[in-house]
Amino acid sequence: MDKDYRELTAHERGLLEKLLDHEFEGRDDLLIQMASLTVKQVDVWGGLALRANDQSFAKVLSRTPVEASCSDSDGVPIFAMLHVVKGKMVALDIFKADGSNIVRPITAEEMKVY
Repeated sequence: MDKDYRELTAHERGLLEKLLDHEFEGRDDLLIQMASLTVKQVDVWGGLALRANDQSFAKVLSRTPVEASCSDSDGVPIFAMLHVVKGKMVALDIFKADGSNIVRPITAEEMKVY
């Protein structure tokens, strides 16, 4: 196992749980994957590389089956997108709509999932 991968923090788990609370094709299999998930932070905004360490595969309809947004303190939207490749969760991207620096980190409570 890559030593840079680690267990989810409570904050990261909350973000993923919020995304997976929304019903969509393949969600139940992704919930199973989350139980064995290890992660590696890939940027300062909280973006993650995800590694599911079980044998389940999710039949999702697209590479980004679920996403969410909330507003930063300056009013610019922040997006969170879950990426699934070949049935496995592989990334959580977090970015600001205008490409500027995120002022206030995204929280699960503020996220609107779609």
